[in-house]
Order: sequence, then structure tokens, then C-alpha cells
Amino acid sequence: MNTSEILAILALLVSVLLLLRVVTLQAKVNELRDDLDRISRKVNFPTASGYKAAAPSPSPSPVSSDLPTDQQLYVDERVRQLLNQGKKIQAIKEVRDQLKLSLKDGKDYVEAIERQNG
Repeated sequence: MNTSEILAILALLVSVLLLLRVVTLQAKVNELRDDLDRISRKVNFPTASGYKAAAPSPSPSPVSSDLPTDQQLYVDERVRQLLNQGKKIQAIKEVRDQLKLSLKDGKDYVEAIERQNG
């Protein structure tokens, strides 16, 4: 085997290894995108794949969950009341208690309602 054949075989091997690495990285990117979309839907933020259309309901909840509609409406209304009274921290506390959210998710929830109300 001459030098050019050895170099060609090495180049082929490196290409295959790089291709495998790209496929692995793409799988990780897709997994992260799915996670981001799932989290974004939970707090009603734009998803990684683009902006969602606003819900036409009169009082859309910023978090989609398995809660009964009545409870979601109650939580949303209670947050609006507290925001109107200037009690944002209390609103976050109540959202966290009612919906079992983390501090960040609770804050995002309240701020989403705050943005809806203008």
C-alpha cells in the first residue's frame, strides 16, 4: 500500500467517526428541544419551534395542566386579584401552593398572567 491509499483510508475513518459524532449531537439537540418545548408549554412561553397562537378563551391559563378547569380559573382569578392589590409575592406563593410549582415556574406563571392583563 502506498502513502496515498493509507491517507485515503485514514480520511475515510475520520469521516465516519465525525459522522457518528454529528448524529449523536443531533439526537441530544432534538432531546433538548423537546424538553424546552414541554417546559415552554407548561409556562405558556414561546416554544423552541416558534410562537404559539394565543388561546381564544376569555381567561386563558398560562400553565396547561391536568387541573380541573374550575380550579385553574380560581387560581388565575386569585392571581389577578393579588396583582391588582400589588401583592405579586403573595400571588407567587399561592400559585406555588395550589399548582405545586417551583419558585421559578410560579414566578413565570404570575408574570404570564400579569402580561395578559397588560
